[in-house]
Parts: sequence; structure tokens; C-alpha cells
Amino acid sequence: MPEIALIVGASSGVGRAIACELARRGYDLVLAARDPRDLEAVAWDLEIRWAIRARSLPLDLADPELDADTYVRSVERMIGAIEVAVLTAGMIDERDSPTAGREVIERLVRVNYLGTVQLISALTRLFRDRDAGTIIAFSSIAAAAPRKRNTVYSSAKSGLETYCQGLQHLVAGSGVCVQVYALGYVDTGMAFGQHLLFPVASPERVARHVVANLGRDVGIRYFPRFWGVIVRLLALVPRSVYRRLNF
Repeated sequence: MPEIALIVGASSGVGRAIACELARRGYDLVLAARDPRDLEAVAWDLEIRWAIRARSLPLDLADPELDADTYVRSVERMIGAIEVAVLTAGMIDERDSPTAGREVIERLVRVNYLGTVQLISALTRLFRDRDAGTIIAFSSIAAAAPRKRNTVYSSAKSGLETYCQGLQHLVAGSGVCVQVYALGYVDTGMAFGQHLLFPVASPERVARHVVANLGRDVGIRYFPRFWGVIVRLLALVPRSVYRRLNF
């Protein structure tokens, strides 16, 4: 039987690229995102191209009424036991700053941290009962290098990394694997129109790397890898200098 993967954020960007890469390798898929029309289109495309089962089940991580356990059970009733869960969904907001209003803060935190953590928690309970399964979460280099823009987003991703590090400790030595990728600039809508100092990776390149390393103990991995060096160098910059950087 083919392995089964849940892809959250599958309608575009890195999530869609990972869905395509897994379909190419024969995985059956459940695709999750907010817009059911986008999901249906992606599901049909993957089924036709790769002769796999691709189902769509919309999910809004910003929903304060999100019941992650019920959602995960619905996925498994639809297609079978999940073996891989990929959570790429995230959002930024041009209004995000240290003085952002409540509405902006709540939505950013719900999508980038709270909803994601709720879903990971539900998946972890499921996978620990089976002693098998891989969870892949996505952070950002912004979590390690906060700046005056996207402050709430950065802090939410930092919180997600901390949560996942604790989770990695919890499942150490078991059949459950938790991976975190902190991405640099990726050629998606989140980077569109920005003047960037460093190269932009394609979603397809990210997808190939992630799928090639499924199940490995990568801890928190920067991608592309040069971002790890940049983050370590930024940590050495004196505060008096860092605060004047414009990036």
C-alpha cells in the first residue's frame, strides 16, 4: 500500500511543491488549506499526473474553534492512516510591527503558532500511539533574526521552534520523528516584490530537499544551508550595530 501524507498549506508555494514531490514518489495525499476550490484543482492535477489518490479537506488554522483531533480523525477516515504530516501553512501581514493592533496580532499568532501547534499536538498523540510517523514543521530565519518588520510573525515562528524542540526531546528514541526547517527567502507570494539581499530558493528545491530527508533527525535545519552561517554571524554582531542594520 502507498504511504499517506497530510500536507497543510498545499494549495501554493512550498506546500504545493512538496505535494507534487511526494505524489511523484507514489504517496497518497490529503491536501489542506483554506480555499476548497484551490485544493480541488491541485488534487485533480496530482491524481491525473501521478496516478495517486489525492483528497482535499479544507482547514483554517486561524479558526478559534479549530478542533485538531476531529480534523485528524476526518483525514484518516477519508484515506487511511497518516504516516507523514507536513505543515507549511503560514502568513505575513504588511501591518505587522511592534505596534500592530489586536486583530493583526491574533490572526498572525493563530496561523503561525497556535493553530499549527494544536494540529502538531493532535498528530503527535496519534503517532506516539503507533510509535511511527514523521511531522515536518516550517519556521523562518526571521525567528532567529528579529527586526522592526514582521515582528509578530518572527516571534510566533520563534515560539514554534521552541515548541518543536521540546517535542523532539519528548519523542527521542521512539519511532516518531519531528523535523523543523527554518527557511530563508523562497520564491513565493510572501517574498514577492521585496528587495532581498540574498538569493531566493525555489519551492521545488525546498521540496526536493525536504522529501529526500524524510524521517532523518535534522533537528532545526536552515535552508538553504548558508542561512545557518548568516544567523550565527548575526548573533555575534554587537547590539549597538545590529539595531542600525536595515534588512
